[in-house]
Amino acid sequence: MTTVICTRDLMVSDRRACSPIMQTQKIFRVGDSIFGVSGKISQCLRFIEWKRDGGDPPEYFEEGDVEVLELTAAGAIYWYGDWLVPVVVREEYFAIGTGAPFALGAMRAGATVERAIEIAALYDESTGPEFDVFVRGRE
Repeated sequence: MTTVICTRDLMVSDRRACSPIMQTQKIFRVGDSIFGVSGKISQCLRFIEWKRDGGDPPEYFEEGDVEVLELTAAGAIYWYGDWLVPVVVREEYFAIGTGAPFALGAMRAGATVERAIEIAALYDESTGPEFDVFVRGRE
């Protein structure tokens, strides 16, 4: 899958997609929010299109197809799962994807988000070593 880490100020994601294995973008600015996606990339892009275009949400995804983090302009973090319902994240940082446990452990030990994703890439074969960082309030 991937690793996406979100704090109240920024979001970081690796670029590795699996099925097929390739490098791609997994963080997107839509309106005033930043979205980071994990799961089947084609399904994740359906989610981003829905957020950009509005209208009815995509039909229900299969379990595990999509997981999304949203960082709003105000610094709120929301988690979306299969039913696409935003759930408020109360923690100061959160992570999704197969590398999330490694990233969260690194963050708990004091690592920066950049170092945390590097650590996740060391231990999770679905997390690539290259990553993107999007900062809240910047274009």
